[in-house]
Amino acid sequence: MRNHRPLTAAPPALPAPDVDIAILQRWAAQLQPAHREAISHLFSPAAIEAATIARRDALLVSMIAGRQGSSLGLARQIHADLTRYAASRWRYESDRAKPADARHELHHQILRLSGGKILTVRRLRCILSAKKLSTKTAANGQPSLP
Repeated sequence: MRNHRPLTAAPPALPAPDVDIAILQRWAAQLQPAHREAISHLFSPAAIEAATIARRDALLVSMIAGRQGSSLGLARQIHADLTRYAASRWRYESDRAKPADARHELHHQILRLSGGKILTVRRLRCILSAKKLSTKTAANGQPSLP
């Protein structure tokens, strides 16, 4: 029997069982990792991976908060930051608890969600471009498609 850690906060309310699978996937993406682990047997590996990628992408987008520049320039900055962290502190912190420093904690979470791999500048640019496009709205006030 697995040894479960106590959950720190209550998970968001579960959607009704007859809702669309996309709504369930968004709900699962909002869960804390401990909650996701506790119910992982209810979801397919693909759904769990999609939630993990969505969480990683959200963290990557949060890294550009307050930074100005093109998607390529921002992707290069993030790649340099993650490469620097992976070459120095990640080697010692990868199997430990999250670091106390907020910036290193963000790098730690991203690398943990990526399996310790650093995404290429091209992939980072695609993620950042998609997030920028999805926040813009069309002329009719509806969100534009990425």
